[in-house]
Order: sequence, then C-alpha cells, then structure tokens
Amino acid sequence: MQFCLRKEIPVTFLSQHGRFFGRLEATTADHTEMHRVQFLRSLDEPFALDIAKSIVGAKIHNSRIMIQRRKAMVHDRKGSIGKKIRNNLDLMSSLEKNAKRCTEIEKLRGLEGKAAALYFELYGLLFKKNLPFYSENFRRVKRPPKDPVNSLLSFGYTLLHTNVFSMVRSKGLNPYLGYLHAEDKGNPALVNDLIEEFRVVIDSMVLYTLNRGLLTQDDFYYHKDKTGCFLTNDGRKKYLKMFETRMWQESKDGYTGRTLNVRRHIEKQVGLLKDMMTGKVEEYEPYKLPK
Repeated sequence: MQFCLRKEIPVTFLSQHGRFFGRLEATTADHTEMHRVQFLRSLDEPFALDIAKSIVGAKIHNSRIMIQRRKAMVHDRKGSIGKKIRNNLDLMSSLEKNAKRCTEIEKLRGLEGKAAALYFELYGLLFKKNLPFYSENFRRVKRPPKDPVNSLLSFGYTLLHTNVFSMVRSKGLNPYLGYLHAEDKGNPALVNDLIEEFRVVIDSMVLYTLNRGLLTQDDFYYHKDKTGCFLTNDGRKKYLKMFETRMWQESKDGYTGRTLNVRRHIEKQVGLLKDMMTGKVEEYEPYKLPK
C-alpha cells in the first residue's frame, strides 16, 4: 500500500462478489480550483441539463445499436419475437429523440429508465436458444443478482465503475459532483453519469462470454437460500481476464477519428467533459457506437 501511495496508484477494495467498499489514494494532488469550477457548473441548470441530455441520448443510442447489430442472432425473427424487437427498437428511437428535447432533469431520468426497460426486454433474446441463459422475459436484478447473466453484468459494471472513477480522479475532477444522477453521500454522481455511455461494453462482453461457452453454469454458485448468484473463485479469475482483454480492444473514435482502446475512450470522454466545464469546448460529444 505504501508503494502504491508513493507512486500515486489508487487501490480499489471490492468484495469477492464485486461489491465496492472504497479506495486508497494518495493526497499529493490539489485540484481545488478545478473543483470550484466544477461546483459552480453543477449549479448552472441549463449547463447540467445539456450534459445530462447528451449522456442519456448516447446511452439509448448505444443500447439500440447493440440490439440492431445482433438481432440476426435471434430465432423466430418473423414471428411474435421479431415484432417485439421492432416495436421496442422503434420506441427506443422515439425516447432518444425525446431526450434531446427534454427540458427537465426528472423527466429525462424517466426517459432513461423507460429505454433501459425496453432494452433489457430484448437483451435475454440475444443468448443462444440452446443455452440456459436465453430468456424471453429477462429482467435486470441488481442486489443481489439472481442469475448468471445479472451476476456478470453487475460485476462487470463494478469493474468498469472503478476504471471510470480512476480516470475522473486522474483528471482532477470531483467524482461526487455530477449532472444526471442525484448527488448523495458516498455516491460518485459524475462517475455514475459517465459510466452510462459505456455500459454497452460490458453488455456485449457478457453476451460473447456466455454464447461462446467461455463461462458455463459450473462457474457460478447460488446462496443456500437462493437469494443471489455469484461467480466461483475460478470463474471470477476467468472473467477478470476477459474484462482486461476487452478493455484493451480498440475501436475508432467518431469524434477524433483516432483508434483507441476502451480505457483511452474513457479518458477522452473525461477530458472532453473537463474541457466543457472550463469553456475550452462548447459542446459535449458523448461516446456513441457507429450505426
């Protein structure tokens, strides 16, 4: 720990189930001036709403593209399931447009919640029909996760959260002053804002992992009272390796044209948000998957 503190390497503490406890960080950096700017910007309601609308619009867009790219994997695309996919995608497209026109933060949060529900109604259909993870009625269950898919999503989001948190800190920003999510004690609202753009990274990784058989039901266990489903020790090690591999995968950035891995995409988004706070840029361009 002393070595990490001297080298300004943050240490994150997680339970074996992926629950976030806290972080150990050096206190050598002073970003008081930037925090003051960030605080004042958080009180600027039109500014905060513009940021929040960009983030929600990007999340809905990414969720919709995620389904569109993979809908060919779904069986019975010409029957009732195919109709459900088309209807939900149309509704998500409408919600994305409504988010751009939204004038109140609470209504914007409501649109984001509706889009997420529509998305996860389709997510379970993307798993291979012959696997036990396929579901025509998938529901996102968080605390605790009730099945392997929710278990991987929750753990993956936690890992992604720590990466975004580190990047926010490294740029001198206060992770607790956000725009979309409500501020609460111990709740890093800015990190929760930024992670919305990147959830699709974990969603696609979970699909790939289970559809390819890289993890099976033997890599999970249930509590005796069936209240939660979690990765075994060996399963967790395999999943962590897959997560690291995914974070190093590169893709083209639509904003700069550069080829970046996922961590560099996150770094770019945090930097862009900081530039908007300080007035260096006039518009926040969120992380969006190409159509």
